[in-house]
Amino acid sequence: MPEIVEALTAIDRDSTLLARQWDTPLAAHLAYLALNLKCQAERTQADELARGAQGFARFLHDAVRQAREQGEVPAAFVPALRARLATLHELGRPVPPPALVAASDRVVLWLPPELDASRLLRELGRAGVHPLRVGSSAELVSLLDTRPPAVLAVLRLDAGIDGALTALMQTRLADVPLLLLAPELDYATRLNAVRLGARAFLPWPLAGDELADALARLAPRLDPAPLRALVVEAAPELADWYAGTLAQHGMDTRVADSGSTGFEALIRFSPDVLVVDQRLPEGPGLEFVHVVRQARVDDPVPVVMLAADARHPVRPNPEAPVAAWLDKPVQAEALAAAALNAARLHRVRRARAATDPLTGVLAERALADRLDAELARAARQHQPLTLAVLDIVGLGDINRQQGYAVGDRVLLALARLLRERLRRHDVVGRMAGDRFVLVLPDAGEETADALLASLALAFAARQSEDGLRATAARFTAAVCRAEPGDTAAVWLPRLRDWPLPAVDGPADGAGQSAS
Repeated sequence: MPEIVEALTAIDRDSTLLARQWDTPLAAHLAYLALNLKCQAERTQADELARGAQGFARFLHDAVRQAREQGEVPAAFVPALRARLATLHELGRPVPPPALVAASDRVVLWLPPELDASRLLRELGRAGVHPLRVGSSAELVSLLDTRPPAVLAVLRLDAGIDGALTALMQTRLADVPLLLLAPELDYATRLNAVRLGARAFLPWPLAGDELADALARLAPRLDPAPLRALVVEAAPELADWYAGTLAQHGMDTRVADSGSTGFEALIRFSPDVLVVDQRLPEGPGLEFVHVVRQARVDDPVPVVMLAADARHPVRPNPEAPVAAWLDKPVQAEALAAAALNAARLHRVRRARAATDPLTGVLAERALADRLDAELARAARQHQPLTLAVLDIVGLGDINRQQGYAVGDRVLLALARLLRERLRRHDVVGRMAGDRFVLVLPDAGEETADALLASLALAFAARQSEDGLRATAARFTAAVCRAEPGDTAAVWLPRLRDWPLPAVDGPADGAGQSAS
């Protein structure tokens, strides 16, 4: 089961770090991971593994309590930790080496080959970002032959790379956001960044967390589901061949034999790209494209148009979202390349539009969509859905007394921590009023409480690391349970006004409540 393997891998990684040096926030987070493993094991009826994970979580909770009360953990803690970890390995399946996330090649970092960037890469990895590093334009071009990146970050130490970078940004990287890093901060350097096509500029050197925040804003987390293609072609043999070719490249495909059936499938299937023949039963394929554009004004789906002579297509409206024109008969590799590139860019644009520009988490509208999807899934499984709402204590006072720039850094610190600590299928969004909402599928209230406790400890420690100790920022939080049949339209207003417990005492805990 991939969920159990993922949970065991995370536990193995963090246990190794904890065995090297005690860290209370890390131990609390490890207890949360163990409770998450318990939930996954219970779902698959792996009862022995569930009991082992529960015991592992209790062992860590006891260690955290002793560390906070006595200032140290027992001398036998590390051997006991390793023994319990070995037991989990036996009860579960062998843990594979930690692998890069599926979309790790979405971020490309172009650095001089002689530059030692090991510290920066470690800090990026801690933030969940694993870029592919290239050292020359030739390496970058080779990478583009396999898959275009979602964002490109380039360190410009001199003008030697400007020619190649300009050529690529005007052609193969025209739709890829560029983040330029440079040691100079003068106007001329910033103006050159604009002329190179950079969407963002940061000074060099910089911390990994700062770079990770910028990358998250430029390349938000994508929907992990396979890219979806809708083929609209009247000839059944050709339609099946087109769909089969795309399916061989990992795409989820549907077929329609006319404009009318294609429009119905568009609503049900929500494709990332349309593959449309120029000749459809009702008329030219471009007319179908315009009908689709009218229905999807806010989210135009890119089109790969197939025509007998694609070199001189008839284009009654130059604004039609046609990403590529291909000559018939179509070559399989040309079709796959055009459809995959258009679909990936569409998904990136959609994700970017759904992202809060400051923190990089989901904006409220996108949060509502994801919450509805998770509520529907929970209803199909006849299970409640666990939610959590977090609010930074005294953020208004921080803004007034220390400035909005400091308040923004506090929000960024919490958002960064949430992106690091949540599971890949968890959802985090930011609502108006600076509240964060967590959607935690397959997590019970006990697991959610453990998560909030570990986040509170880690957030307090993070203030020192990010130079924010003077803010003494903390958050208060509550755990909620949505029942089958609920909707985002019901829950988001509730969460916006949900009463949160007061927080007193030292900044090492968060208020929690359940309902």
